[in-house]
Amino acid sequence: MKIKLALLDKDKNYLERLSTVFLNKYPDRIEFYSFSDPKVALQCVQSGKVEVFLANEQFEVNVADIPENTCFAYIAENAETEEIHGQRTIFKYQRAETFYKQILDFYAENTTKVISGYSSNHQNTTEVISFGSFSGGTGCSTVAAAFCIYAVRRGARVLYLNLERFGTTDSFFHGEGQTDFGDVLYAVKSKRNNLNIKLESTLRQDASGVYFYASPKVALDLQEMDETDVKTLLDELCASGRYDCIITDIDLDLNPKVEKILEYSSKIVFVSDGTDISNMKLERGLQTMRLWAQQKNEVLMSQAYLYYNKFSNKTSKAVQGLDLEELGGVPRFEHATTQQVIEQLINIPNFAKLYSK
Repeated sequence: MKIKLALLDKDKNYLERLSTVFLNKYPDRIEFYSFSDPKVALQCVQSGKVEVFLANEQFEVNVADIPENTCFAYIAENAETEEIHGQRTIFKYQRAETFYKQILDFYAENTTKVISGYSSNHQNTTEVISFGSFSGGTGCSTVAAAFCIYAVRRGARVLYLNLERFGTTDSFFHGEGQTDFGDVLYAVKSKRNNLNIKLESTLRQDASGVYFYASPKVALDLQEMDETDVKTLLDELCASGRYDCIITDIDLDLNPKVEKILEYSSKIVFVSDGTDISNMKLERGLQTMRLWAQQKNEVLMSQAYLYYNKFSNKTSKAVQGLDLEELGGVPRFEHATTQQVIEQLINIPNFAKLYSK
């Protein structure tokens, strides 16, 4: 379903450029009406077919003339202006993608209308793949991030979803945006009607092509996430049809939240560095996880793999008899930056069993 947007501005060139962008990039998302005459714009708005009305701050709009079911905001010429005549603003001069997402966010926050069918035209074939480690310092998040880029380079649409207590998404991926995963969690817990729109408006995309949500400003937000929130979030993300793969980066704590993530996961990758301590934790963790699954009569690991990262010929060794398919291993890359390590991981053919398109 398209959001019907009307924009009032004296700059006709600006309106034409914006119209072209919406037509080319978001034809199935936005139905755009542009006006430079306030009387004509108001007539359109009062007809009832406009859901979002934006007016340049050069025009003073009487909000009493706007239907209750139409969301209204001013277009600000200055990025620092947050409010005009008591109404929210959206900054005029910014990238079209950012402008579009702020419109989505504004609409999701203010509309009382429930939008159905607001998704891509792709069938729901989204695969959830989880990465986790029973011991710290194995570079699990780096491996997960590398796999995301690996899959993107093979044509996949990938979302990296860091659900660790102290997640570090921003260490791997960067993109423009003003919201973060904390806003997503608030929308999930608030049971917003238009969660699908909120998820899209909060989304960012890295230069590599990987989609992601910026880490929440307060780590406590993620600790308050429970299994019901996980179900709501993954149901919505999978139903959107936007992604081929959702890569979850998780803490392997045995709790209902992790259990729910694994329930959605078609594959899980355990990361170890092969040291004695890491191997001991891996064996004990797997044993506990399997016993826990038996007690609950559930299958938590349909396809499980083992990836050795930072593997040393001197201090590391492979564990036998774990009933895990090994993806291979890589050594520690001394003095390399995070991005350099990721490139090394991508170029070593260890991920082919996880995604081979």
